[in-house]
Amino acid sequence: MSRTTGTVVLDAHDEDGQGSIPIGSETAEESASARLFTAQHDGQVDHVDLCGRRQSDTAPLHVRIMETPGGVPGGATIMDETIPASSIAPGPANAWFSVRASTVGRLAAGTTYALVVSATSGTAREFPRWGANQNEPIEQLLCFRGRWSRQLMNGAFRIWVETD
Repeated sequence: MSRTTGTVVLDAHDEDGQGSIPIGSETAEESASARLFTAQHDGQVDHVDLCGRRQSDTAPLHVRIMETPGGVPGGATIMDETIPASSIAPGPANAWFSVRASTVGRLAAGTTYALVVSATSGTAREFPRWGANQNEPIEQLLCFRGRWSRQLMNGAFRIWVETD
């Protein structure tokens, strides 16, 4: 499937990323953080903006958008990209960076998805940090450490969709 020539619009977002949470865990074989969101438009994912920072020379960052059967990531994958650590600005402050979708995945308006972010190697002090709002938690962030659990904070993100 090829890209259309529609208009790219901001679909879902939470832009308060003053705090931060680590992406990854040196004690878990697989670990991830996921932010639930509801698509506002039908269309193809163009790119995702994340707010965060690199702690040191970290492993690549894996970014996916997935369906959420049962309220947790685990359904079909809409976007699946890996970016090098060098694409993320070093700390101490958070900064926005983009992850472009190389495959054409579609979102359906009114459907809940998960933006899943993971890093798979390093020590806790080396993992990238995801900008998070800890002041107004809405329990839309899930963390995976063997199983998904809700966290009282929100990961900052922007999802950009090319509408038809």
